[in-house]
Amino acid sequence: MKRLVVVILLLATNSKAEDKSFFDDRERGWWWYEKIATAPKFEQKNGDKQAIPENLNLTPKQQLEAQGKAWEDAFAKSVVSPTEQNIKEYLYLTKKINEQAQKFSFAFKESIWVNPEFDYSLEKPVATQAIVTQNERDFSNVEKELKKIAKDYGLIFFFKGSCPHCHSFSPLLKKFAEHYEFTILPVTLDGESLAEFSKPKKNIFLGEKLNVSVVPALYLVHPDSNTISPISFGYTDWSNLMQKIITAVKRDTRMERR
Repeated sequence: MKRLVVVILLLATNSKAEDKSFFDDRERGWWWYEKIATAPKFEQKNGDKQAIPENLNLTPKQQLEAQGKAWEDAFAKSVVSPTEQNIKEYLYLTKKINEQAQKFSFAFKESIWVNPEFDYSLEKPVATQAIVTQNERDFSNVEKELKKIAKDYGLIFFFKGSCPHCHSFSPLLKKFAEHYEFTILPVTLDGESLAEFSKPKKNIFLGEKLNVSVVPALYLVHPDSNTISPISFGYTDWSNLMQKIITAVKRDTRMERR
């Protein structure tokens, strides 16, 4: 509507006298029944719009580089000399580049929609409910994997009775081991025990051999291959403990393959 009003104003200003009288003569009917003189064409001055470089001899990469250079030049020019014309050139190039980017963005999304093998959201969903479902499935898989690991691996728990973090970590570790059916060997480094592990083994030599300098410390042991791998040091929550054990098993498996 706004554009129509502008056209009418231009016509009213530039038409001949007899044309103007037509618009004022209501008895002659609606104005669009008449042949209206077209608006005069204004010649665009050189430099009104700085075209984005297009050269069929350039590769797509070179074309993008040329577009980028033209935009940077226009931006620098508008900053150094902020005339209306320079800013107009900069805005024009910015608009054209944005339009080009929007076309690419839409085409990119459309291609993913019809080619699901490239849709990463199917593997790692972003929708809330889909994320919940994916997390539940992942957790179930981890649960199964840990119970399988517990059949081949055991845990060595180094602690000190004088360590407050050991007392905090001990109940969680015991529940964790019982839940996944891990065999756990508690080792005290100061001869004292914990409520959850009242009869620990005292093996300072093993602690020194593994360079255990921080407690609580948890290690993964594979009896068949007689290998020991570190899992965690300090207090570790349930979910992190799950991931750290799986990571330790993968690391141990890679070492065996070597």
